[in-house]
Amino acid sequence: MPDWLRRAVNAGQSKEFYRVG
Repeated sequence: MPDWLRRAVNAGQSKEFYRVG
């Protein structure tokens, strides 16, 4: 998992990222 993605998951915005992606 990329570092930026890990930060996104830590921020709790993983759902938003998957939604946009």
